[in-house]
Amino acid sequence: MSEENYIVNEGKNEIIEVDGVKYQRLAIRTHVITDQDDVCDVIEKYAKPHARPDDIVFMTEKAVACTQSRAIPMEDIKPRKLAVTLSRYVTKTPAGIGLGIPETMEMALQECGTLRILFAAFCSVIGKLFHQRGWFYIVAGPKALGIDGP
Repeated sequence: MSEENYIVNEGKNEIIEVDGVKYQRLAIRTHVITDQDDVCDVIEKYAKPHARPDDIVFMTEKAVACTQSRAIPMEDIKPRKLAVTLSRYVTKTPAGIGLGIPETMEMALQECGTLRILFAAFCSVIGKLFHQRGWFYIVAGPKALGIDGP
């Protein structure tokens, strides 16, 4: 397979080993995926030429969200003051932005409901008093956890 067909993401290994089994990971370039695309068509076009029998194909959550019209342009999100305030208290981690910017916090408020997010924030404060993290997302639920950054 020629290198121009795929890339290995920076900082990642092409070959990984899990439980003594080696796997080759290919980050395959595609066109910009939109709500006009079908997931199966994208996989057929880009991944199938590289796939062998029994291979497993993964597609990023963000790409799937795009095909489902669940990716919202940042300029279309108008965060309210509550979202701006709450986002200031989100711990930034190397894993990503999460709800640490007003736009993603606004989406959590819309997806989960204002009262649930406020209660989750309250629980998070209590958790911090006990030096425990993650209470916010436990209370806010999987919808909040699934919100990705820009």
